[in-house]
Amino acid sequence: MAEQQVHQEYLALHDRVDDADTDLDTIQCGTLEQRAVWAARRACFWYGRYPRPGTAETTKAALRAAHAQTLLCRVPECRALVDLQSARRVAQAAGRRSFQPGDGCSSRCCSRKHWKSRFRQQQLKMATALRDGSRVLVLYPESTKGRVELQIVPVTLAAAAAETVALVYSYHTRV
Repeated sequence: MAEQQVHQEYLALHDRVDDADTDLDTIQCGTLEQRAVWAARRACFWYGRYPRPGTAETTKAALRAAHAQTLLCRVPECRALVDLQSARRVAQAAGRRSFQPGDGCSSRCCSRKHWKSRFRQQQLKMATALRDGSRVLVLYPESTKGRVELQIVPVTLAAAAAETVALVYSYHTRV
C-alpha cells in the first residue's frame, strides 16, 4: 500500500510542477555561454589543441551526472526505478518525442527481455544510490530531447521510493 501511495504522489507531482507553492529544485544543463564555448570547441577540433571529443574530465563528469538521474516507471503495476537515459534511448528509438509508460523499464510487466536476477540487482543498486545521494529522483521531462531543465523530486519522496523498492526486491531475493 505504501508503494502505491509513493507512486501516486510521484505522478501527482507532474501535474503540480507549474504551481507556485510546489518547491522543486532543478538541474540545468549549462548556461548559454557554456554551450557556445562547447559548440566552438566542437566545431574547431584539431589534433592536440583540445582533448579528443568525449575524453575531457568535464565531459566524463557530465555523463556521470546524466546517468545518475532516475525516474519511477509510470506503469502502476510496476513502480520500478528507471534510468532517465535508458528511458530516453528507448523512446527515441521508437521514434517518439515524448515518454510513454514503460520506457526504459526492464521489469517483467514492461519489457519482453526481462532478466530476473539482473533486474533485482539493478533495482537494489539504484535504491541504495538514491538513499546515499549518488543518484537523484527526477520528474519526467516533457520531451525526449537532451540538455533540458529537470525537476528534482523532494528528498523525502525520493527516500520513500527508494525504501519501498529496496523492501520489495530485497524480500524477493530471500524467498
